[in-house]
Amino acid sequence: MKIIETALQNLCVSTGIKAEIEVDPALMKHFGADTVIRLHSMGIDKGFRVMKHSEVHDLSTLIASTSIRLDQPDIADSIIIANYVSPKMKELLVSRGIHYLETAGNCHIQADGLFLHIDGKKTLPYRQSDKNLAFSTTGMKVILALLVSPKLAGRSYRELASAANVALGSIGKVLQDLEQLEYLQTVGGRRVLNRPEELLNHWLDNYQSTLFEDNFLGRYTLKDGMLPDQCIVSGVADQTTGIGRVLYTDLLPSQFESKFGLERDEAGDVFVLKRFWGDGELIATENQVNPLLNFADWFSMLSFGDFTEEQQEIINEAIHIWTTKLKDQIKKELDAEMAEAKALERNHPEPLWDKKRIAKELGVSPGTVDNLRRRGQLKSIYVGKRVLFNPEEVQKLINR
Repeated sequence: MKIIETALQNLCVSTGIKAEIEVDPALMKHFGADTVIRLHSMGIDKGFRVMKHSEVHDLSTLIASTSIRLDQPDIADSIIIANYVSPKMKELLVSRGIHYLETAGNCHIQADGLFLHIDGKKTLPYRQSDKNLAFSTTGMKVILALLVSPKLAGRSYRELASAANVALGSIGKVLQDLEQLEYLQTVGGRRVLNRPEELLNHWLDNYQSTLFEDNFLGRYTLKDGMLPDQCIVSGVADQTTGIGRVLYTDLLPSQFESKFGLERDEAGDVFVLKRFWGDGELIATENQVNPLLNFADWFSMLSFGDFTEEQQEIINEAIHIWTTKLKDQIKKELDAEMAEAKALERNHPEPLWDKKRIAKELGVSPGTVDNLRRRGQLKSIYVGKRVLFNPEEVQKLINR
């Protein structure tokens, strides 16, 4: 709802047109509408069925759903309200007669007695309006690492920073913001992901305007039609479909163009991005990226709007399959983490000890405690930046 409110406020500032939000459960249920808005003043009184971009990632479904007309005479159109709509997507929406409105106030609304087209206003990403790092480029890297490997939520700041390829000093702030947004919780002294499906949707909604665009190096065409085996790729489908691919690289354009046989082409089917992740689990077999990143890259390529209907159907079918698999995979890993955390909370109600307390109890130096932990002789967990120990584990070590 905050996205809609911000967009309508900025639209009013730009045009003087006032708007009201009408939440109608019946419309939401029967027509898939999040909300209905009514624009009024200056002789205008018109309602629009809102389809938030953040809830619909399937382009064909999005376009088809907005073509539905409601029965009420004063609610005749649908509108997409989003934090950000890419230029290519704007062109596509306008060509299909679909209205859009960004939070910054940029819009294209053309209906009976009403024509509004505003562009060029600086976008106001969710991460900035909320004044947090969670959905900044840095935060998006951290969330990606957590979604790919939920167990990282309970690991050290250093390990998470390494997997996400972000500065160690930024981890604490990102995790704090995620906790405030209730995407992280503490169970048994361990951080665990919370509401992962919602976090996944929110991450996908922000992916293109952060990680994809910040690392986008250009579109290319393959000179010989084949990518080298050593390339890290995403968005790969049956080569006969002609659907684009995403190539990740650490090389400069002058280097990868000659090495991979690529030629710059604004309509090319190879999208080249700078590799942005660390040493996490983002590379699957045969140099394919993790399905989650593959999934996000499909959405970003769709926004360029230059795929045929047949290609869109192929992509949408793949996205449907991946959605189910991703959610099942994340849930399975998260359930395992939660079970372990709850067992720790249930079986070890005593307060956990820090390294100094352990060293004192064992009569050794803190450095020896570190050595015992590294050798696996003393189990530990991380709570924030702190390494903590279960007193019962210490007693087991003393009794050996």
